Amino acid sequence: MEQIGCLLVLLASFSALSWMTALADTVAAHPSGLWLSLSPPHSTFARGEKVSLICSPPERQRPTLFYFYEKRNGVPVVYGQQAQNILEVSTEYLETNKTFVCAYLEGKRLFLSSLSNEVVLSITDLPPAPVFSVSPKKDVYTSGESVELKCSSSETRHVSRTQFFRDQQYLHSITPSSSSSSSSLGNITHTLHLLPQDGGNYSCRYHIVESGREIASRESNSIRILVLGKEVFLCNTDLLEVEVGSWIESGQFGWSQEQGENFIN
Repeated sequence: MEQIGCLLVLLASFSALSWMTALADTVAAHPSGLWLSLSPPHSTFARGEKVSLICSPPERQRPTLFYFYEKRNGVPVVYGQQAQNILEVSTEYLETNKTFVCAYLEGKRLFLSSLSNEVVLSITDLPPAPVFSVSPKKDVYTSGESVELKCSSSETRHVSRTQFFRDQQYLHSITPSSSSSSSSLGNITHTLHLLPQDGGNYSCRYHIVESGREIASRESNSIRILVLGKEVFLCNTDLLEVEVGSWIESGQFGWSQEQGENFIN
């Protein structure tokens, strides 16, 4: 009985090996015109960006299953298999310069196509966040004052532009050719003449050029800028909401930013 059992195991192993050899021969013997591409079509991606592998079969083919392979030491290893021809890949923890290929399974004959062309997924880490600062540093600014916004980094690669933001909305951009004489490598400044509507949270980030495309750094720290107006006013009203955010009842109200006092009659 033991001899029969050993014989069956050997036969099963031989059958599996024969199937794998035949499969390899099929892959090599049937060029498919299969094309693998990246979307978006960049050569380098920033870590954390989304990227898709697109396995495009030849015309008139009706694949039932797509195989995506990652090459390890030159050997294709299954990375994913699915019915759709688009596979989303997370770059968050993926090693850089990974090589991918794909194949597909066709119809009821279980014919596996030959491997596609290779694509290399190159990933670069996001540049570190710069340090944002404001000069002069105050708790409250007056309308008409000027402040200097500074974005500082230790980046040694070419910085293509630096952006400033207010409340996470784009405010201003500076390129090396447009930077002022007060700006230096790693320290980009922008002068802002304050108006009451300029209050908000300010921050910055910079961009580097990697493989022909811009990669944005992580966003800097943010600093709150509060701006008050200079005007002095008198009014009679039943109900008034003043700039400092408090409500007063009917009567005459006066307020002076410059004197820092108010009164009610």
